[in-house]
Amino acid sequence: MVTRSPCPDTAGHIIGPRLILASWIGVGTVLSLLAALLAWASPLFSYDYDLKDLPALPLAAGLSFAGLIFLILLPLIRTSLLQPPKQQRRILMVILAFGVILRALLLWSEPALEDDYQRYMWDGAVTANGLNPYARSPKDAAKQPPGSLARDLVEQSAPVHERINHAYLKTIYPPVTQGAFALAYLIKPWSLIAWRLVVLLGEGATLGLLLLLLREAGRSPLWMALYWWNPVVVKELINSAHMEAIVTPFVLAAFLAAIRGRLLASTTALGFAMGAKIWPAMLAPLIWRSAVSKPKVLAFCVLLLAALAVLWALPPWLGGIDKTSGFVAYAQRWKTGSALFPQIEALAHWLLRLAGLPTSWAPLGARGVLAAVFGLAVLALAWRPISGTASGSTSGSASISGGGSTGSLGSAEGIVHINHAWLTPSAGNPAAALDLMRRAGLAVAVLLLLSPSQFPWYSIWLAPFLCFMPSIGLLVITAMIPLYYTAFYFIAIDQKEVFRNSITWIIWLPVWTMLLGEIYWRRTAWRRWGRGNR
Repeated sequence: MVTRSPCPDTAGHIIGPRLILASWIGVGTVLSLLAALLAWASPLFSYDYDLKDLPALPLAAGLSFAGLIFLILLPLIRTSLLQPPKQQRRILMVILAFGVILRALLLWSEPALEDDYQRYMWDGAVTANGLNPYARSPKDAAKQPPGSLARDLVEQSAPVHERINHAYLKTIYPPVTQGAFALAYLIKPWSLIAWRLVVLLGEGATLGLLLLLLREAGRSPLWMALYWWNPVVVKELINSAHMEAIVTPFVLAAFLAAIRGRLLASTTALGFAMGAKIWPAMLAPLIWRSAVSKPKVLAFCVLLLAALAVLWALPPWLGGIDKTSGFVAYAQRWKTGSALFPQIEALAHWLLRLAGLPTSWAPLGARGVLAAVFGLAVLALAWRPISGTASGSTSGSASISGGGSTGSLGSAEGIVHINHAWLTPSAGNPAAALDLMRRAGLAVAVLLLLSPSQFPWYSIWLAPFLCFMPSIGLLVITAMIPLYYTAFYFIAIDQKEVFRNSITWIIWLPVWTMLLGEIYWRRTAWRRWGRGNR
């Protein structure tokens, strides 16, 4: 009998999967160690320290390093999609486990250079006690007569009330978000942990919806690592405790319902997303595109969204829209972290002066121009029919963004090997679902790139869509946008202009350069393909 040694291919098949799994564990471990380091160092960001003593530069450097490590996931996912089903299941378990670990590590950490959660806790207390949070600012609440409910909340809340930023302004957060704040207050008054538990509920809903959407689009659930391990998502939602976790599930639910042809449910979900943050309303043309041939259904959807908009607008209107309104202040003055917007505003200022018009119109004029550009971009994305989202048509639609597959289940991008019933490809139209999600992702990317304010937590709007359109130019935002935190260092040394005139360009110039490079590469790809096949 002759004993045969394993052939090289067999050995490679045995070693390869182990190395890939070890790579996943290695990347997850590094990200977890960085999260643990942030948790360990977070007491250094306590209110007991002056701004000049806070380690803003190490925080920015550490988060940017985590973002660079995160970029390894793109080739790692693509390699993992070629592995056998059993190996992919192991990788999926690793992704889920490390995502939980990342969040658990930061659950009790001190928020680093963020204090918006103080406003959340105040608003939640006001709303839960039956007061209109839009009626008076926290500063005005402190001036109410002793014994009044508003004054009692001020006295109960210390030191929360003392730490609210822009306390002279009334709240900017819409009613759906106020409900989430009130829920945290009902769990435990004035508790950051209670609010973080609400955030975790939102994150859990986002993860579940994301997995369902990946299934509908015919993509492997391994792609959800681009959201679940995203360092900016983890830092901004868990450590900083931002409220974006309330918006994202409603946005994803709207697109899931649209893909399944449930336009009324989709419109309702989008309306609730709009009730948490205003910008999702601009995505309506994408989810309504399939109803163009059904004017009655389309008209009802438009009326439904309008009714929800009126419902959400009513409390702020009753509270009073004046110069102390957070909505007014944000629309007129907020501009932080953008390299592009100050240039557009300066151009508007010059044009107004040239035309002999008041230059005080420049901020609103610049915002109006960007809003128009974004609106036209969304309409352009919605112009072509998105087949299969309402009628169940099986005709595919063309890909509109990078990342490989347009939804074909036989491609390395779209293939689903995880053999669980709830993760197998949908019986619907994966190509159309993927097309819709990529169009939505492009719309959100345009919104982020044109926004006058570009805070790190705003990039969370885009994070779920990266699972469907893993553009390297957009993924690199995760590594660059943490440099926003250097602003606190320059503010402390009275050199804010350095951040505004230099750091913002360091953040966004690589992003724009890589995006333009991607666009050029894809537009010329057919020429290279043609030359290679002559």
